[in-house]
Amino acid sequence: MVLLVLVVVGGSVLSADEWLVYVGGGIETINGDWRERRGEVIFSLRGGPLVSVPYEDVDLATSAFITWQLNGRRHAPPRAGLPPEPPATDVRSEAECEPARIQAVSGGETFDVLMGDSLERVHAACLDAPETQHLFPELGWFGRATVSAVLLEVKPGDEVCVVEQVPPLRDDEGHRVVHLTLAGGEDYSREVIAGGLGLLRPAQCDRAIEYRQFENRAIAEQRGLWGPMGERPALAAANLVVSVSGMARAAPMRGTGGG
Repeated sequence: MVLLVLVVVGGSVLSADEWLVYVGGGIETINGDWRERRGEVIFSLRGGPLVSVPYEDVDLATSAFITWQLNGRRHAPPRAGLPPEPPATDVRSEAECEPARIQAVSGGETFDVLMGDSLERVHAACLDAPETQHLFPELGWFGRATVSAVLLEVKPGDEVCVVEQVPPLRDDEGHRVVHLTLAGGEDYSREVIAGGLGLLRPAQCDRAIEYRQFENRAIAEQRGLWGPMGERPALAAANLVVSVSGMARAAPMRGTGGG
């Protein structure tokens, strides 16, 4: 079960460089950017030390979408910095395209695919989609919204193309982290990020610079979960958690209409 990042304390909106993250049994105020190193998310507590948390224990995508909505959509939330720019030579052409068929969509970034006679679980490279499983189901709304949108474009039975990153990458469970090209030629991770349904995960991403441009555009144009569709769920999620934890309820969002 993934933990959640939130954005409001005591009814006051956080400043542009602050947000909240669930850390080791509590909600902490985070100051400034974060980075990923060796599968750990590293960030600074407000007025405190650096903290390191396993990446899988923090739902950074949901956190970013809620932060954005509750800060009045005035500032992009903290995001991990880009890696150094790769050499001018395009190494992606060296990776082979392996045909596969989608067997199951297990989340915004996880698929079971049939490759020949072998069933394999793969993760979409460079993508951090919001999670669907949380202690409180209401907090999984962002993940469920992403999966619903994905299923409009990628369904069990669809043909896809699996392309290894350069160099190849696997997660801690041995699953491949790959680029998926859809039947129409679309780059899956790029489409999700460009549609405002997930974040770029730049660590060990061979297309990070390209994808950050699409992420910036999605935020600027308030696409997907950066837009109005995420306003009410963000407020509901914040109020749910602060009411359970005994904190003051979240302040109303700017520009949220009635009805």
